[in-house]
Amino acid sequence: MRYISHEMRTPLNVAYLGMKILHDELKRLGLLSLLETAMDTQKACQTAIDILNDMLLYDKIVSGLMTLEKRLFDPLDFTTKVLHPFQLQVQ
Repeated sequence: MRYISHEMRTPLNVAYLGMKILHDELKRLGLLSLLETAMDTQKACQTAIDILNDMLLYDKIVSGLMTLEKRLFDPLDFTTKVLHPFQLQVQ
């Protein structure tokens, strides 16, 4: 799992960073139609990287290399923190 994840994550990170550079350049040039495509591709790369990272964490938990900490938390506070970035986007 770790080998496969590493082999996939490295090219995805390169694609993500390349799209970030392209995004910045397209924005500078004012090419808005291409900018949206660059942003969508960048988001897709980031989603794939996040999924691979989650798979690696799961693999570590299953293999005993990482343990989960159990503790109490405030569900309302947690939900507020999770939803905050979405509230900013809506505004």
